[in-house]
Order: sequence, then structure tokens, then C-alpha cells
Amino acid sequence: MDEVTITKDDILKLFNEFDEKLRKRTFRTALRKSASILRNQTIKNLKANVNHIDRKDRWGNTLRKGIGIKIFKNLMGATVHILGNFKLKFFELGTKSRYTKTLGHRKLRKPRYTGRIDATHFFQSAKDQTETQVFGSLDDVISQSVKKINDKYKSKQ
Repeated sequence: MDEVTITKDDILKLFNEFDEKLRKRTFRTALRKSASILRNQTIKNLKANVNHIDRKDRWGNTLRKGIGIKIFKNLMGATVHILGNFKLKFFELGTKSRYTKTLGHRKLRKPRYTGRIDATHFFQSAKDQTETQVFGSLDDVISQSVKKINDKYKSKQ
């Protein structure tokens, strides 16, 4: 059985042979795959704490769609955020007790309790759970991407 070992130096040598477009594609792919690890864990934690995360609201948004990935233009990093749907903030941080003072256009004699949301910290716990995994996968994903692109373009020549 034949074995091939590729070291980091070999991967860097192959990477340096790429043109600018292929380098950008490699970084973008690596950042997106690494950030998706955190995104998937965040969705898993949200599902454990909140029911019906795929239910559409009146704007057509879901809680799942609110968890997004943004790759920096200079390809030096990526951000995973929960700002795509404003309701996610309330589940992450919680709310204080809320009361309404009117019903329709009538003023109520005493305020009516409308509830509160306990903080679940689903995003913070997902960050803690996957931090080492995200940074560890970055090297692996870059090397896999370099190998894949190299194989693709060597077969065309």
C-alpha cells in the first residue's frame, strides 16, 4: 500500500503557486467552513432552549435565519452574529418583567403583567463549546482546500 505524506511546508509551497483569485477562494472557503461550526452549534443550542425556530414571523424571517456568518472583505477573519433577527437578542440576554398599561385605547386601572424571558445564553455557550474546534479546524480546512484546488488544476493541464 502506497502512502503519501504532505507536510505544512508542501502545502505552503502549493499555496504560493496559486494566483490571487485562488488564494482568496481558499481563504474564503476556510473561513466559512470554520465559522459554520460555531453557527451550527448556536442553532443546536437555540433549538434546545426555544421551540419552533423555523416558524416564520410577519416579515418572513425565522430565528434560524437570524444567525449569520459575515466574512471580512480583506479575508482576515469572519464573524458569526445573531443580529439577523432582533428577537434572538431577547432569548440570549433575557428581558425584565413587562407590564402593559393600556388595552386597545383604554387605560387600565392597574398594569397587566405580560411576562418576561429568562436569559438562555445560547450564543455565549456555543462560543465556549466550539472555540478550540473552530481554530483547530482552520488549518485542516485550508490544507484540504489547497489539495482540492491543486488536484483540480493539475488534472486540467
